[in-house]
Amino acid sequence: MRRWPALELKLKKTKSLEILSGVLMDFKVTAIEEQRLPDSLSSWRICFHDELSREKAMQAISNYPAIKILKISSLTINDNDWAIKSQDRLRAIRIGNVVLAPPWDVPLNPGSIKSSSLYPGTKDPLVVVIQPSMGFGTGHHPTTRLSLWALQQLDLHKQTLIDVGTGSGVLALTAAYLGADHVVAIDNDSDAILAAKRNLSLAKTSKVKLLNTDLKNASFPQKDFLISNLSADLLTQESKKIEALGKQKLILSGFTVSEEAAVLSVFSSWKLQHRIKEDEWIGIVLARNF
Repeated sequence: MRRWPALELKLKKTKSLEILSGVLMDFKVTAIEEQRLPDSLSSWRICFHDELSREKAMQAISNYPAIKILKISSLTINDNDWAIKSQDRLRAIRIGNVVLAPPWDVPLNPGSIKSSSLYPGTKDPLVVVIQPSMGFGTGHHPTTRLSLWALQQLDLHKQTLIDVGTGSGVLALTAAYLGADHVVAIDNDSDAILAAKRNLSLAKTSKVKLLNTDLKNASFPQKDFLISNLSADLLTQESKKIEALGKQKLILSGFTVSEEAAVLSVFSSWKLQHRIKEDEWIGIVLARNF
């Protein structure tokens, strides 16, 4: 039976929940379960791929003042099915003209799923089927939604694209569905690549190529567009490589309002074309100044 290194947190709701989700993106999270408590409190159980990831995440969470933690503790979960069961409650959602659906909730009438005022839909949506992996990437986190919306603001037909940190492959698949000719999707997590491969098999598309590598070691020709849903730290650290790989436009998310200025400063030679905000999270499209 698999043993999962885990953290249990009790915290105040407010913005702590969304900020915590963003902080966790930097670590090998396998599953998250949230329980709503009375008195504006919330309890989270977070499973990690390994103990080192858990310890690093615990330190990062404890040092993040905006997350109002009342209690945090380490534990090991012996139930091998828990992580999978925690994903089973996910349902199809709509972001603009794209519906993301797990295999058990593929809508017969996609147009019947309402889009939010933040991500309005104007026509019958296309459906992207995603088998939820043991981490993020199912569209239920703001940064994924921001990235999906940004993709829909661009004309991807006959364009090439690189998806940096592909996770479940949702952004790469959506780009292919929206007309991109060829998509390279990279991730340094072998579990993420396996999850993305499963989703590619569901989609039956040959437009997406998966590579198990990190951004520093990525070596392939420049693409028309680049999309990256990473943390502010990674975006700023790897800004030169990101600029080198994206020929025309960069779609960036994974950072908060308070981190936006720092991200924009390292891409100062690019023109801000689109910006959207959900809660404290930001998504942007940058165009290269030729």
